[in-house]
Amino acid sequence: MSGLAEILHDNGFKVQGSDASENANVQRLKKKGIEIFYGHGKAYVDHAFRVVVSSAIPDDNPELVAAKELGLRIMHRSEILAEILKQHHGIAIAGTHGKTTTTSLAFTVLDYAQKGAGVINGGVLYSLGTNIKASSKPGGFMVAEADESDGSFTNIHPKIAVVTNMDAEHMEHYKNLDNLRQAYENFVMNTPADTGVVVCGIDHHEVAALAGRVSDRKVVTYGLLPEAHISADNIMQKGAAMGFDVLIEGKRYAGFRINMPGRHNVLNALAAIAVGIECGVDLETIKKGLMSFKGVGRRFIRIGDAYGAMVIDDYAHHPVEIESTIKGTKGGFANNKVVAVIQPHRFTRLNDLMDEFAACAMDADEVIVTPVYSAGEKPIPNVNREELAKRMRANRIQNVHVVKDPEEFNSLVQTLVTNGDIILCMGAGNINTWGQFIVQQSKLKS
Repeated sequence: MSGLAEILHDNGFKVQGSDASENANVQRLKKKGIEIFYGHGKAYVDHAFRVVVSSAIPDDNPELVAAKELGLRIMHRSEILAEILKQHHGIAIAGTHGKTTTTSLAFTVLDYAQKGAGVINGGVLYSLGTNIKASSKPGGFMVAEADESDGSFTNIHPKIAVVTNMDAEHMEHYKNLDNLRQAYENFVMNTPADTGVVVCGIDHHEVAALAGRVSDRKVVTYGLLPEAHISADNIMQKGAAMGFDVLIEGKRYAGFRINMPGRHNVLNALAAIAVGIECGVDLETIKKGLMSFKGVGRRFIRIGDAYGAMVIDDYAHHPVEIESTIKGTKGGFANNKVVAVIQPHRFTRLNDLMDEFAACAMDADEVIVTPVYSAGEKPIPNVNREELAKRMRANRIQNVHVVKDPEEFNSLVQTLVTNGDIILCMGAGNINTWGQFIVQQSKLKS
């Protein structure tokens, strides 16, 4: 929402909005002259002609109630995103995992190639200091992260659609896998017939099946499987960086590198390579663009050090993401102890995926489970940190601990880590602030 507000402001619209409290996004918008109200009130929409909402806004929100009473047009955020992409050569990145990183990498490639590309992303790109940038060319390239959580990504009609993977997530909306599959199919078939491009990560069986159902559009596949149009081998990891060769229709292009750990990030890079090629960027420029990537907020970002250990913040909140992030970390730091800190995000997700969560931290040396970050949900009986830790121990995951708050977390890590260890804080809630807390406490103690 903050990115859309900023891009509308940059295009000459008068924009105002509200948030529950001060945060980095609010501060950024205020610096640009956008008026922000704290809390929610009916008076905030008195002079508005449109009200834009996300699916997270409840029906009883005072501003939404007032907008209905005033007869104002109410638009979902996806409608605004669709309008922006419609005016550009839109590139939309969807999938259960890797959307933000793939969007960031694809934009970085196009930006390095001086294509005048814009971006609307779910995380802050460190090269920009923001999560959005307007395209500098009329009708130019615009790379956008497409949110599948509420099905609204089917409102988007991009020229290029990317699907990274497709797991059973957000099933409170989709209800069953058939509905999820149909939504992704609708999304890719929203590309224009004959000229549209669909980029599919076929290492995931559901996406491979989706690619086979696409008709009247160019399909480009990527992955580590040899049958992919664009694949990678000679994959090597050094610390938090990955090196690899790219194979395109069997022809080898050596010497690619990204400054993020894990084979899952090699897959994200392959998707960005596919986008770059489809946008007319040569491979040498793509290679240099990927190497120039400076990172994106909350995706394997070093917060600082605590008690001799490196503290990493990562947005991984699905079992597949947590497992991949731990594996990627161990792959680059094999001789270092990895302490995996897991903050489950939403009671419904933990309830639906309890078995998967209970098995996702096998490669960690120590596991710390925090309370569930509710994201506004009500608790579910027997769906909590204690139950998850119990299930993990039943799976023979060693050294599983539970903590109730940052203070207890700070006390525990002092007993677990030594110089050179890694504390991997993972979750989509406020686990990053827990990491920041132990960094601060360590400084005070030293």
